[in-house]
Amino acid sequence: MRTRDIDGSEVADWQSENNTEASLDVKWGITPDITLNATINPDFSQVEADVAQLSVNNNFSLFFPEKRAFFLDNADYFASTLNLIHTRNIAQPDYGTKITGSKNGHTFAGFIANDTQTNVLIPGNLGSSLVALDEKGENGALRYRYDFESGLSLGSTATHRQSDDYKNTVYSIDSKYKPTVNDVFLVQVLKSQTQYSQDFIDELCDGDNCSQPEQVSCELNSDCDYNEGVLRVLSKEQQSGTGYYVKYQHDEKYWRAFADYNYRDADLRADLGFISQVDFKKFTTGGEYRWYGDKGNWWNRANLYADWDITHNENNELLEKEAQTSFSVSGPLQSFFELSVEHRNRTGLRHDKSRLDIDGNTDMFSENGVGFYSDFKPTAGVFASLFMYTGNAVDLANNRVGDKFHIRPVLNMNLGKHFEVRLRHTYEQLEADGSEVFTANLSDVRLTYQFNVNSFVRLAVIYTDLERNQANYIDDVDSQYKNLATQLLYSYKLNPQTVFFAGYSDNGYQDDELSSITKEQRTLFAKFSYAWLL
Repeated sequence: MRTRDIDGSEVADWQSENNTEASLDVKWGITPDITLNATINPDFSQVEADVAQLSVNNNFSLFFPEKRAFFLDNADYFASTLNLIHTRNIAQPDYGTKITGSKNGHTFAGFIANDTQTNVLIPGNLGSSLVALDEKGENGALRYRYDFESGLSLGSTATHRQSDDYKNTVYSIDSKYKPTVNDVFLVQVLKSQTQYSQDFIDELCDGDNCSQPEQVSCELNSDCDYNEGVLRVLSKEQQSGTGYYVKYQHDEKYWRAFADYNYRDADLRADLGFISQVDFKKFTTGGEYRWYGDKGNWWNRANLYADWDITHNENNELLEKEAQTSFSVSGPLQSFFELSVEHRNRTGLRHDKSRLDIDGNTDMFSENGVGFYSDFKPTAGVFASLFMYTGNAVDLANNRVGDKFHIRPVLNMNLGKHFEVRLRHTYEQLEADGSEVFTANLSDVRLTYQFNVNSFVRLAVIYTDLERNQANYIDDVDSQYKNLATQLLYSYKLNPQTVFFAGYSDNGYQDDELSSITKEQRTLFAKFSYAWLL
């Protein structure tokens, strides 16, 4: 692999780096029920670009699914009610070992993997922040579940992450009980222990001195992505947290009803999973009624759904109260239509960020919106969908309510036996105080030509265009930001784990300092992975 990087904001030379990467995957069926996987250099992150997502006006980290074969194989063996094992947190592993098995009601799984960098999610109740440490880390997870014939299952999960400046351990027990075919109870309890070094704490402030909360200067700038979780890390190097989740659901042919309660204290951290919000207790209840069409009807199923939830932080301050309902119909040409209405009261960010206290000092806003979603598959190889939303939305950057419009069309088509086209575009606009706040466009285009069952070539182009009205922002922001990422990939696959990839990718951006999109990274790569099956 050859990578060239340049600082597009300055006059500089390209910096080149050559890196040879070969991969070996070993899969050993120890018994028909137990499998051992081992891998060297399983990081094929260049192989398939993630589906583009808008991050504007969002305080929480985006979720991206796992795509690497080593982690996907028997991934369901690690699953529990809460997402405590999300392997995308392991960014660039050099090696990994995994064992999975299931027999006579016993299901077990475990893995260990290193990472050449350590990315840590710092959650709060109003947002989350990501800290990237330029140091190696170690990751491990264990999962066990026993299924009784009575409909009861008991499980346990343990995860551990550590680097030179950081350590996080989580223990969890969970249970699923189905006393009848219509009823199900879910329970999960977890406890975490987390330790941060002073170097880690300083990294939160991009190198500033953060040894004491009163010395913090970073809670006001974007580098720290201000949230309550960051302030708690700055105030203490060791944290111990707990959380639990309880749910009951009754499901009949024509209707279902459910209620659940989710609690996470402010110091809970599940850093190998995807837990982006803490310091809350949330109660949700809802239900659904279903109709089924008779033979000859133009529709075959209709659903009326509604739920209500309320969320407080640990100090019983209201974070959110929401009610929503939707009506959907499934019809001809494998079509689906849904109309939804929602009303929400929620807190914005603290309007006085100079305060360092964690509690209080929030504003409450009201959001009302209407959404519409439809999709259909008129023929084999064609899928189209459309999502639209209009209503009020909190302008998080400026702590006020604005008018939001969002639309996202998707079209996937097979043109003949070999050519596939995938088109996805997202448009979002927010207005407040009588003028525009931002307009965002995000396009994701992927063209694939399948030579045969073993090989294909794919072109992916992702383009982001964000325009902001600087006069309508409290803080200084760029009036424009554009990003263009492209990837050309050739793949030859002998079997699911013996594959060869070769390709080219680049990335460029434009902001107020640049007059056009300027490339900042170019990569030529070739990767080969051999699967040795025992």
